[in-house]
Amino acid sequence: MNPYYIHPELQVGDYSECDQNSPEYKFWYMNRDKGLVHRIHFFTKKEKMLELPNGGHYNPYHLMVYMISRFYFFDDGHTPIHYYYPCTDTYICNKVLEHLPPRFIRHTVKDDEKEYVQLPIGKWHANGETENKWLFSYLRSLFQGIVKDTLKIKGKGIYISRKKATNRCIVNEDEFKDQLKMIGFSYILLEDFTFEEQARLFASSSVITGPHGAGFAWLLFCQPNTHFLEVREEKNFSTNHYFELSNQLNLNYLAFDAERVEGENNQLPNLRVDAKKYINLLKLLNQ
Repeated sequence: MNPYYIHPELQVGDYSECDQNSPEYKFWYMNRDKGLVHRIHFFTKKEKMLELPNGGHYNPYHLMVYMISRFYFFDDGHTPIHYYYPCTDTYICNKVLEHLPPRFIRHTVKDDEKEYVQLPIGKWHANGETENKWLFSYLRSLFQGIVKDTLKIKGKGIYISRKKATNRCIVNEDEFKDQLKMIGFSYILLEDFTFEEQARLFASSSVITGPHGAGFAWLLFCQPNTHFLEVREEKNFSTNHYFELSNQLNLNYLAFDAERVEGENNQLPNLRVDAKKYINLLKLLNQ
């Protein structure tokens, strides 16, 4: 696998000299394009090239956590990492890959003379929790250059709205939107900001809130002890993604229970909050 660095935790299966009719070879070859936990395989003597799989590159959380984090197993902080990921018109994917450190070298066209090795995945549970305790700190370290000169501002809060989304919106935002400004919060639609601006918004804020959504992947840029109040469906414990992230990065996580609003998408329902309780709690957090 030279000239790549390989993390000791990673298992490597070299089947380049194995009988292609053997059950072992057939099994691993059939599963070569599946995300394997802490494991990679070779099947030829060709020069190797890492391949970053598409784990949902339009979704910031999936992009960072299910895709970019895979580089960890080949990253020693200085050895060049050549990898293949095809051209895409997805803005956020292109910007994130563009901001990786210079040691990451993207190739967008495949070379028939190389064998492409899919980057392995970490260990995940269905509710968003992970056994990889290095994951979020590693991701943060890759992109610190974007926010290195950004200071957290005491009393600055941001509310991330999902008004332009088709699900998990807070249907009664108008009941508290005007009050947000009175207690130091800006009403934010992330779609209106560049990737760099979004990162600095999170890094400079003392309190961040809004309904569960992919945009909270940018909590990665927050300073330790930033407060994060996630609006979630009451008694729904199936999405602990940001609780896990907050714990690993020393953020102060709180959940605010919201009422489910039945509609066309009951898998990802819209929500209704108790506006008075919500504003009072935000006011308390932003003192």
